[in-house]
Amino acid sequence: MEEDRSSFRCSMAMDISSERLGFVQCANLGSCRRKRVTRMRYAPLPVGDKFKFGDRQVGAVGLGTWSWGNKLLWDYDEKNDAAIAELFDEALRCGVGLFDTGNSYGTGKIEGRAEQLLGDFSEQTLYRTLADRAVFATKIAPYPWILTRQSFVEECRRSCRRLRRTKIPLAQLHWSTANYFPWQDRILWDGICDAFELGLIETVGLSNYGPQRLEQASSYLFSRGVRVVSCQVQLSLLCRGSLETGLLDLCDSKGINVIGYSPMALGLLSGKYGMAEGKKRLSGFRARVFGDRSLREIQPLLSLLGEIASTRGKTVSETAINWTLCQGCLVIAGAKNAEQGRSNFSAMNWRLSEAEVAELEAEAKKCNF
Repeated sequence: MEEDRSSFRCSMAMDISSERLGFVQCANLGSCRRKRVTRMRYAPLPVGDKFKFGDRQVGAVGLGTWSWGNKLLWDYDEKNDAAIAELFDEALRCGVGLFDTGNSYGTGKIEGRAEQLLGDFSEQTLYRTLADRAVFATKIAPYPWILTRQSFVEECRRSCRRLRRTKIPLAQLHWSTANYFPWQDRILWDGICDAFELGLIETVGLSNYGPQRLEQASSYLFSRGVRVVSCQVQLSLLCRGSLETGLLDLCDSKGINVIGYSPMALGLLSGKYGMAEGKKRLSGFRARVFGDRSLREIQPLLSLLGEIASTRGKTVSETAINWTLCQGCLVIAGAKNAEQGRSNFSAMNWRLSEAEVAELEAEAKKCNF
C-alpha cells in the first residue's frame, strides 16, 4: 500500500464514529498505487462561486457533524444539544449549504444521533426555508451485516427517517471494503443504485475511495444510470495523500466535486493545541494516538499558520481551512458551538495567495508526522 506516514496516522484515527469501525479506514486511502504527484496544486474556487449537487447549490464550506453523538473522540454530551442547535442556525445564517453526517455517527446506543439531530434542528429552526434547500450529505457505513442490496436500501430508509427527509440529498458510500471484504463492494454499489432508482436518494457520492477504486465504482454506477457527483477525502496540511495519488486531478477530469474533511487534522491545526504556554494539550483518544511528540513536531507549522493568520486578521483554524479550500475542494469544518462555527465559516469569504499556500506546504513537508 502506497501512502505516506501522515495519511496513515490521520486515517487511522479519523472515523471513530462507531468504536468498532475506526480501524477500517486506514486500509482505504492508499488503495491505489498510482505514481505520486509532487507539484503544488492551487485551484481555489472563486469567492462566491457554488458547488452543484443535482438541483441544489452550496458554498465552499460545509458543517461536519462527526462530533454530534461521538462520546469516544469528541466527548459528546446530550446537555450540549441546545448549543449545537444554535450552531446549526448560525451555519444557515452564514450561508452554509452542506451538512455532512453519517448513519454511524453516534456512539453505542445513540448511533445515528447526528442524523437525528440534523432532522430535529431542520424542523425547529427559524431558517426553515434555508434548511429545506440545504444538502444533507450522509454516509452509509458498510456494516458487515449489509449482505444484500435490500439491506443497504433499508439503511437508506432509516437515514431518511432520522433526517426527516423523503429523499437523501446526497448519499455517499462511506468507504470501500475492497481491502478486507472485496465481495461486499458490488453489493454496496448495487444497493445505492437501487435506492436511487427507488427515489430515496437525489445524488450519489463516494467517500474515502482511492483513484483506482473510484474509477471502478464510478464506471459501474454509470452503467446503471447513476452519476457520481462527489468524492469525500481526508485533506489537510498534515494529510495530503489524496493530492499525491492524483485523486483530485482525476476528480477534476470527471467533473466530480471533491469534499475535503478534517482540514484541521482532528484539531491539531486549530490553534488551540500546542507546547507553548497558554496552549491546551491533547487529551483522551487523540493524546494516545498523537501525543506531545506530534505537537512538538508540528510546532513550526503552527507558528507559520499563526503568522499568516495574524497578518491577514484571521484565526489559525480559518487559515488551515483555507489551505484546503485552495485545493479546489468544498471543505467540511466541524464545530461544537456557534462561535467556533462562525470563525470556520468565514473562511469561505477569502483565499490564501498562491505564495502563502506554497510556504505552508513547504513547512508541512518538514513534519515527520
